[in-house]
Amino acid sequence: MQSWVRRLCLTACLALFPLFAVEARTVRFEVKSQPLSQVIDILADLAGIPVQKLGDVPGRLEKWSAHGEGIAVFQKLAQDANLFFAYDGTKAIVAASSEVKTTVLPLGNYDWVAAQNIIKTLYPIVPERTLRFDKATGMLTIRGPQLFNDTIAAVLAKPQNSTIKVIRGGALQEISPKSMR
Repeated sequence: MQSWVRRLCLTACLALFPLFAVEARTVRFEVKSQPLSQVIDILADLAGIPVQKLGDVPGRLEKWSAHGEGIAVFQKLAQDANLFFAYDGTKAIVAASSEVKTTVLPLGNYDWVAAQNIIKTLYPIVPERTLRFDKATGMLTIRGPQLFNDTIAAVLAKPQNSTIKVIRGGALQEISPKSMR
């Protein structure tokens, strides 16, 4: 009975926690056997990080645990479950590896350093092998879900003297690629 009351109090405290903290939270998470899609939803709630799942996330997660800051736990989950994970500063983007596509495009208006800066501003956290630049051809290879790839392609198609409007966490931000050089 006493253990049940403690769990109820802990659950109530976790439910009220979003009212007091907006920053990412430390999470201790353990899974015995659960559908991967549910694990993502629960982890998002525990970490206080909104998640946009792109496509279906099939499969089950078996005997998995993680402890740490919410973003780091999501990164570990993505690595261990072979998922695509990117973070734009306010929300996580998660997709099954089957949703990952390859887009190849010329940098056009940007040099590689400027392109990296604008992409890092849009998505501070992306998987290590998401972006590859070939100096010989001037082509950028992007590996991610189609929406992610299309977003990067659209931004890099804009002239450097333009202003890009991005909505993050419900607030409009203006990004000027020229100022990021």
